[in-house]
Amino acid sequence: MNNSSEFLRAIEQTAGKEREDIESRISEYTAQRERQSRENAEKIYADYIREKAEEHSATGGGVEHNASRRVRERIAAARQEIEDRTFDSAAKKLAEFTKTPAYRDFILDSAKQMIRAASGSPLTVYARGEDMKFAGDIRALSPDVTVETDDTIVTGGIRAVSEGARLFMDDTLDTRLQAQREYFREFSGLK
Repeated sequence: MNNSSEFLRAIEQTAGKEREDIESRISEYTAQRERQSRENAEKIYADYIREKAEEHSATGGGVEHNASRRVRERIAAARQEIEDRTFDSAAKKLAEFTKTPAYRDFILDSAKQMIRAASGSPLTVYARGEDMKFAGDIRALSPDVTVETDDTIVTGGIRAVSEGARLFMDDTLDTRLQAQREYFREFSGLK
């Protein structure tokens, strides 16, 4: 009787931990989706406001002078040039990084985090063709991992999908660079 009580208690504890883990992953996923939805809505709103402002500006804006419009256009062009130079330089540095031994470590660390997040569910990792040389190393991390080529990854890094865990993870250098570009636009005063 005592052994069966302990056995049932152990099963209840294990089930409770698994339930908490599932609830935690659902909360994280929901929060991520809400964040993405909010960001998308903010972008759509900003695009709408920008479009309306451009329409207003194109019609003369009532009081607007051509000289002030030209000055604003030159400032906008200069801002864009600064942004482009900054991120072209960053892209070149990232391309150089992908040729170093530290890049392999970056790929494997990223894969380890994705495997942990999938919690034993099958995981498909996507890498650019040049990075398929790391496929064996990635597969060696877990028997639940497959690795496939993704031609949409240009700079480097990996993406992963776990349908069982309902996860999509993106740790590509492309996405990181784009996020930094958006951050730069927002906080550099060049927006």
